[in-house]
Amino acid sequence: MRLFLIAAAAVLTAGCAQPVWVKPGASQNDFAGDRYSCMQESQQRVGGAVVNQFGGSATNTVVTNGNLFGSCMNAKGWYLTRPNTPQQSPTAGATPSTGVASNPLAEVDREASRQAEATCADPALQALWAKSPCKVEGITLAHLADTSYATEAQREALLLARQKYNERVVTASRAYRSLGGARGAAFAQLLDDNSARLEKAAVAAYSGKMNWAEYNQARKDAAKIFREEQGKIVAAR
Repeated sequence: MRLFLIAAAAVLTAGCAQPVWVKPGASQNDFAGDRYSCMQESQQRVGGAVVNQFGGSATNTVVTNGNLFGSCMNAKGWYLTRPNTPQQSPTAGATPSTGVASNPLAEVDREASRQAEATCADPALQALWAKSPCKVEGITLAHLADTSYATEAQREALLLARQKYNERVVTASRAYRSLGGARGAAFAQLLDDNSARLEKAAVAAYSGKMNWAEYNQARKDAAKIFREEQGKIVAAR
């Protein structure tokens, strides 16, 4: 999940310099204060529920409404511009502007990354990670040759891991659709599609229809499809 969200940020910003907030005569402290105030005013609570073969789970989190945040910053005298273009101040003769990069989706990525790392380190999931590593790049030839099937303890760990993953996907998809425009919506759909592929494989492993070798290969295949579809989103910009 962490890899996918980092890739999302790359897709959304590919081929262009990051915009910065500028305000004539403003300081770094001015920006920090105004940004904090606008973040507080523009945060909205979102929730969602996931029901699947493993059971159900719900998520309730706070995301930043990009439109509200931008309007708030504009009202305080800040405006977005590209660092590689001349900064045209709306006030003649104004003092040099302070430019500070800002990307609301970065907050989403950082929180998802934190949750993903916590999931990888969760003692309750180590029985699963021993058979199918938390990060797909950790899958080895030994994992791909493991023809054993999930034990009861491993099935319980798989259930818990999928619930945590689904919660992160629901939150991230909502945020990308809300804050990322058309490209964000496309990437949110990519996250949802990838989650569905992984869910299908997890159900098969959980029910004993797929051994660990097959499950690990399915995860690698899903990652390959994800990268290919990501490339198409980038090429379509």
